[in-house]
Amino acid sequence: MHYFYDALVKELFYNPNFRLDQNDIVLNTYNILSGSYKNNDNEIKMVEKLCSCLHNKKCGKAKLYAVKVHGNRSKAEFYNATNKLVKKELADMVVISLVTFKNQIILEKIAFIQNKKENSKDIKKWSIDQDQLFLLNNFPTFNGVSGIFGKQKNIALPNIFGQLGCYGLFHSDGDMVFANTKIINALQNTNVISLNNLRNESAKNNTLYNTDLLFTPECREDIFYFLKYNLMYPNLIKLPILGNCELALNLYQFIRNWTQLNIGETTIVRGKVINSILSGLADYFMKGSGISNFIKYLKIENEETYDWNSDFDGAVFVLHHNIED
Repeated sequence: MHYFYDALVKELFYNPNFRLDQNDIVLNTYNILSGSYKNNDNEIKMVEKLCSCLHNKKCGKAKLYAVKVHGNRSKAEFYNATNKLVKKELADMVVISLVTFKNQIILEKIAFIQNKKENSKDIKKWSIDQDQLFLLNNFPTFNGVSGIFGKQKNIALPNIFGQLGCYGLFHSDGDMVFANTKIINALQNTNVISLNNLRNESAKNNTLYNTDLLFTPECREDIFYFLKYNLMYPNLIKLPILGNCELALNLYQFIRNWTQLNIGETTIVRGKVINSILSGLADYFMKGSGISNFIKYLKIENEETYDWNSDFDGAVFVLHHNIED
């Protein structure tokens, strides 16, 4: 299994085409979002244009897929912070990262991203729906209303490392801020989050990569082997790959963290399912969007108990690293 980490290191650090492709993807995305703002597009249209921009792109040996699915929105019914029963959409974008070896998924991550467009071009602030933030930040037990959840009852999505719920904040410079819900929840002021607050947080907090993944039994030994023999990193707080990015102030930071496997809640490590519910959910998103037709991988048997619905509305973004290529 050490070959897995050696191959990733060679690709993510020593392949010059990987960094060049990262930058090209960012520039194309900037142009798309900038033009979308000039057209006064809403969040849905902006995400659709992002899908067209990113689908079938390469980043070094990795491939990106992005598909906008038109169907029923995935809504959940749950009790909010004031114990009121409410219904909210989970998110409008799903981001999945895969690493495969011999058609087997070695690593998988998933994140739900709610996109927001700024309130004003001059202020760069975003209004945050508190009930949806409560859902994405806490993932309380909920009942399915529509979309991928169908009519299932008592759904509890495990958010072990706190990386599942996120926001993508578009602003008029043609840029996007990526932020974990924990960041949004802590920094918002009367239901509004500002770019200045996010910048200040980034400046004072230089440990935005947490390393919970290091200490899971499934990968601890291999991760330390990887660090010792490949990076020689004395400080385990900041991890350039296989970590957890909670705040990216612009598209460069977001694309680099996504393609370097720093985005999302971990579901599979070393070919072993550690989060069976989310692993099964990711599989349904890829099948429902048709992206699984582009990727050859063996389905890992797990203890997934939910029968998800393939009918949903939203964008599915998948990054696929095949270390045999």
